[in-house]
Amino acid sequence: MLAQLVPAPPVYDPGGLTCSIDDFAVADPDLWASVGVDLLREVQREAGQRGAAQVVVVCGHQDHAKRAALDNCALTIASEWWVKALPDGRSAPT
Repeated sequence: MLAQLVPAPPVYDPGGLTCSIDDFAVADPDLWASVGVDLLREVQREAGQRGAAQVVVVCGHQDHAKRAALDNCALTIASEWWVKALPDGRSAPT
């Protein structure tokens, strides 16, 4: 897990620092409900002590076990990113 305190992007602006959590993973999807939840709760506690007003966690749309763990920790979806690969860096037809 990588967690860092950063200024909040305007879309999330809670009036303070954001603890941005990326590359958050567990060894086995079955561990999200236990180890994943425990790790996230500890990071939230530590981030709050360091002045963060919120956490933002990156999670893939199809990562159901991780999404359930985030929900268990009372996180909510703020946004989703939609992407499309473009061949050779050129614009693709719509």
